[in-house]
Amino acid sequence: MRNRSSKRNAKSEPEELRDGEAHEEVQRPASKGTAKRDKAGVKKKVKVEKVEKSVIKKKKNQVVGKPENVEPEWLEVIEDRREKFPKTRLGAHVSAAGGAASAILRAAELGATAFAFFPRPHRAWKAPPMKEDEVERFKAMMEKCGYKPADAVPHGSYLINLATGDPTMREKSLECLEEEVSRCSRLGVAFYNFHPGSALGGVTHEKGLELVSEGLNQVISKVENVVILIENMCGGGSKVGCQLEDLRTIVDKVVYKDRVGVCLDTCHAYAAGYDISTEEGLETTVEEFDRIVGLNYLKAIHLNDSKGEFGCNADRHEKIGKGCIGQETFQRIMNHQRLSHIPMILETPAEDRIDRRSEHAVEMDLLYSLTS
Repeated sequence: MRNRSSKRNAKSEPEELRDGEAHEEVQRPASKGTAKRDKAGVKKKVKVEKVEKSVIKKKKNQVVGKPENVEPEWLEVIEDRREKFPKTRLGAHVSAAGGAASAILRAAELGATAFAFFPRPHRAWKAPPMKEDEVERFKAMMEKCGYKPADAVPHGSYLINLATGDPTMREKSLECLEEEVSRCSRLGVAFYNFHPGSALGGVTHEKGLELVSEGLNQVISKVENVVILIENMCGGGSKVGCQLEDLRTIVDKVVYKDRVGVCLDTCHAYAAGYDISTEEGLETTVEEFDRIVGLNYLKAIHLNDSKGEFGCNADRHEKIGKGCIGQETFQRIMNHQRLSHIPMILETPAEDRIDRRSEHAVEMDLLYSLTS
């Protein structure tokens, strides 16, 4: 059920970086007006409505990750879903603006039973150190909301490329990976997932896979407890980790097998040539994954429909049921006996980048309605 063609029409920046990232910023239009010319070419001042400081302050206060800020009704929704759907762990990638504990607050507001977040700013190599009080607040929030270590699946920086042969880029990638995994270890979460990267810097595809394994071994030897998940990629160009055989090769060369796993992205799989849009195609993909990689290594799933067509190699996420994969596939995934216990994370785009959470809440309601 696979199309192994490598079309090079994928955009250079991952779709989740453009559309799937949670945003909490308040738009602040210029308060002093802007200049505009009339028909005669004379400048006129156009008034722009001010955003009250109290509104901005309130917005910031709403996302402070403290146990006392968790609304009782949020916990009721979460507990109700845990009781009605005991095998389902469903959530979304949420913003960690304000600290890692604030990500839990946003996940709880969604009624999520699983969630993902960036453990540090994902567009920069350097980041301020994580303070101990932030670690304590995170753990207090996890306990308050009843989340287990395996309910959180932090996502790695998109800058990381373990498959490159460029020594400078590789050194930066290893440092970044180690720091992020260390943060996850301090926070007490079970998983951390990342993109393996691209075979650049004059290395072959096979060498790129080997470099990924070597990098994982290096970080695993320094940081305890966290299971590092390799995310499958969409294919095209020099990307590695697009085919199941790639994932198996990486896993085979990791020394401590209990410290490595896979996060399967539905959009990436479809774009890479795994036709999960049909019942037969989904079953074939699950069976191939078990035969080639092993379902015991599948620790998380990113639920994303695809704007791109089958085998397009384009990393373009779409809302559930609005893309080429289709709603029926996600209904099958939600009810699949071999997949239902795995944390499932939405990384779908939103029309309103400020109020992304409400749109994810609607998608979660849809997915729960499809779950029997």
